[in-house]
Amino acid sequence: MPKIEKTVFISYRRTNIYNALAVYQDLTSHDFDVFLDYERIDSGDFAQAIVENIKARAHFIIILTPSALERCDDPNDWLRKEIECALDNKRNIVPLMMEGFDYSSPSIEKHLVGKLTLLKNYNAQWVPAEFFQEAMTRVRNRFLNTTIGSVLHPLSTSADNEAKQQKVIADAQETVTAETLTAEEYFEQGFQHVENRNYDDAIMSYSEVIRLMPDLAEAYVNRSYAYLRKQDYKRVITDCTMAIRLNPDLVGAYNNLSLAYYGLGDFEQGILICNEVIRRQPKQVEAYINRAETNFSAGNFKEALTDFKKANQIRSALRFGIAGQAITHHALDDDDNAVKQWKMLCRLDNRFKDADWAGKELNWRPELIEEARKLIGKL
Repeated sequence: MPKIEKTVFISYRRTNIYNALAVYQDLTSHDFDVFLDYERIDSGDFAQAIVENIKARAHFIIILTPSALERCDDPNDWLRKEIECALDNKRNIVPLMMEGFDYSSPSIEKHLVGKLTLLKNYNAQWVPAEFFQEAMTRVRNRFLNTTIGSVLHPLSTSADNEAKQQKVIADAQETVTAETLTAEEYFEQGFQHVENRNYDDAIMSYSEVIRLMPDLAEAYVNRSYAYLRKQDYKRVITDCTMAIRLNPDLVGAYNNLSLAYYGLGDFEQGILICNEVIRRQPKQVEAYINRAETNFSAGNFKEALTDFKKANQIRSALRFGIAGQAITHHALDDDDNAVKQWKMLCRLDNRFKDADWAGKELNWRPELIEEARKLIGKL
């Protein structure tokens, strides 16, 4: 008779750490052997450790929240890679759907690309914060109380050591409370409000997260973005400063901070902050775009053109980078190259012939839209 396996791999987005940790704590308290990458593995063996631990465990739990799949259209995204590995190795995939997750939501459905479309075929369990224990009982008794037909692969020494190290770290964490899970629900509500451009509601949701979890740096970053969209730049600076104090490595805080100073017309400070982002992450596309726009507004057109080009070297066919090059060439009285870049944009997307549409999609300032109109007239 096939053996019931009690080995589990938990896959999750870093912003959903408390949901993942709560699942880990429940399962380990019921004698499951669980792999949770609680602190991102820094060694060069990261990929090997992750893949081997997926192959070595019978069950693969994926934590699904409204924001979980947002970067899965990138083939290099590790959450996507983990899911694909579990699919390829025929693991027992158990999607846990948290509050607000809906496969049919346009903001979620657009990220279900490639093999990820198969996730819809798997029976999933709803796990609302107020009924967490009841939901996990069902997960253990129904979803994990099963055998698998595929082979479980043994771990190498290095992958086994990584698993043991992560277990020590995860076991040392405090028990996740209902209040913490509720805070994560508010966090995801905030994400949905931003997706729907309901910035006032997003601010309310993230403020509730901060009330419940005042040390969660990501909540300050996300609230700062909502303030940014409302052009409340002083509050953006306050939130980003707090986020950086809590976690100096959150690049999003620096990016939003640079945009706030840009909005206030302090181009010099905005450029300095972009420089810091690029120093920390030399391939951070958004920082090059932000610095390019700031340089453009400051009249530093050559520097702006260099940054727009760099952004396109990092990420080819980047609409904003090509559009920026077109407008900057125009500002440098190089209309031949300006029109050349704009024609490239129109080949990528014919709607760029409409300057108002382009301005809306790329969040351009009115003066940049006017530059685009001039270029369109030359096509």
